[in-house]
Amino acid sequence: MSKFEDIAERFWKMEREERLLDYDLNGVLIWKLIRIYVFEKLVQKITKTEIGHPNLKCGLKKRLYEKVLIFNLLCTKNAFFNKKSVKYLVFRHRRRINVDGKNIEVNTEFIENIIDDINKDNTEFIETGIAFENRNIEQKAQFLLVNPIRNIVAYYFCKVSYRFRNEYKAIDRINKIIFSYFGIHLDITDMALKNRIGFKNMYNIFYKYILLKKPQGIYLVCSYGKEALIKAAFDLNVPVYEIQHGVISKYHMGYSFPGVGNVPYFPDKILVYGDYWRTAAEYPIDIENIIATGSPYFEMQLKKYADISSEKKSIMFISAGDIGKAMSVIASDFADMKTDYKVYYKLHPSEFSVWKEIYPALTGKQRDNLIVIEDEINLYELFARSSYVIGVNSTAIFESFVFEPKLILFNRPGVEFMSELVKNYKIPIVNNAEELITIVSNYPVMKKIKRDYFYKNISKII
Repeated sequence: MSKFEDIAERFWKMEREERLLDYDLNGVLIWKLIRIYVFEKLVQKITKTEIGHPNLKCGLKKRLYEKVLIFNLLCTKNAFFNKKSVKYLVFRHRRRINVDGKNIEVNTEFIENIIDDINKDNTEFIETGIAFENRNIEQKAQFLLVNPIRNIVAYYFCKVSYRFRNEYKAIDRINKIIFSYFGIHLDITDMALKNRIGFKNMYNIFYKYILLKKPQGIYLVCSYGKEALIKAAFDLNVPVYEIQHGVISKYHMGYSFPGVGNVPYFPDKILVYGDYWRTAAEYPIDIENIIATGSPYFEMQLKKYADISSEKKSIMFISAGDIGKAMSVIASDFADMKTDYKVYYKLHPSEFSVWKEIYPALTGKQRDNLIVIEDEINLYELFARSSYVIGVNSTAIFESFVFEPKLILFNRPGVEFMSELVKNYKIPIVNNAEELITIVSNYPVMKKIKRDYFYKNISKII
């Protein structure tokens, strides 16, 4: 058992034995809100890995800009301005991808391709946040946001008010529970308090908005972080459907709840890419509520680049904030040792603004065969071009798999997310550039994949 797996097993044991999902903090079942972030912090501390999204650490200037932007959106693009009722509400993810010159939210942009009853006339698309990098806001965008002053005032009132002393004691009990299982002082006081305040403020907004719009169903992307929306919908008897947006595995704490029974603030159904994902985690809902629908955006990209032939001596490294420092070193070493290979180093969007500062291995010297890519070349075109692809555990690994390059995994915390792929397809795992060269020189025969198992051909479901 790896260190990562051991952390997960102890985490689940703690959760079950201490009944943390029943932990009530001033009317909010707080553990569901902070569970995934507590696990990430434990993994970072114990395995000494980096944060997953390095450019999310922001200074005063950025925070002030975001507050001003929110005030502006509340005054100009407030979803409450449109009082017409609709059949469906779709809550988008804040991340945008540039596709043919247009920034789109790929998970919901083509939702009508999988859900027969949805169209632009009977559906409203709602934003609940905006990525700092995406300053070009769509003209018709509608936002549901909390006035940031409201959260700040509530937070500091709780900090100084005698009334909330019991709340601090309740949070401290969780801190002590975590220490008793892991031997680590992981102070979650601020995390819990901010999530409780944010939940209550957003719940009131979502409740009023759903009451106003009277939808028959709500679709959302990424249910963890949207617990207030789910609670408001349930209280008004509106079903909630989640659209898959990334990797799901038994180790993803947004979806996997082994042996805990009922889980609060979890959607009624999840629409996943293919049958593989229906059993990828120990979901807290029945398997008939995990529905394989396909991914319209991925299918479009697959068709678009289907005729591109792979370059014989080419390898693509799939980076991410939590593994980028180690990944950049192995890519640099490989490029130095295999100068006859074209090496593509594909950055995650969270790394675009910081990689030159934090990845010296990529900037130390000029190499003609090492190409660092932000978004100059489409991700799926790179899959089609590359003979080999190496990564740890991102959605891109599964997407590349369908393009059928020779897949290799880099042994970093989180590679356990790919345990089923390793087990069923014998995908090699490497620790350094020397091992990578050995694998590239003598790649093992891999079982033929069934594309439809991972990404189902599109079929409308409702």
